[in-house]
Amino acid sequence: MNNEFTLERFRYILDQKKNINNNTFKIVAFYQAFALAIGGAQFSIFRYVFDKSINLQIAQSASFALFIISCLISFFSVLLIICGIASWINYREEEHEIDSKFGKSMRDLPGKWSWLKWYESYIVIAILFSQVAYGFGLRLFIIPTLSSRTFF
Repeated sequence: MNNEFTLERFRYILDQKKNINNNTFKIVAFYQAFALAIGGAQFSIFRYVFDKSINLQIAQSASFALFIISCLISFFSVLLIICGIASWINYREEEHEIDSKFGKSMRDLPGKWSWLKWYESYIVIAILFSQVAYGFGLRLFIIPTLSSRTFF
């Protein structure tokens, strides 16, 4: 009975780790969809400014609002990914514990530099980099272009 329970628990852990990986891709798809929508909205602001449909102050405020929305979406995306990593580590420790009951574990626990091998780390870095690039782009290119009402 104990071995059957342990086997079922091991299967459950493996299934949960697979679900965490699938959820990471759903989070990334969510982030990409919103990033595309924000880019489209920023393009619309450009179009309305150059068609003189809206004034400059509204366009600048809308651009900053889009940046704030983008920051919030990035924050929640990164937070969800980090929570997924923490859950994965917890399940990995439990998997290691069960594996050790039946002899030597096949895989070691993650070390302090293991995060360099995880794709989730690079997703988080890409999200943060894109947010920083958007902030600099807003300050250095978008607002000055809106102010001058001319494309490069």
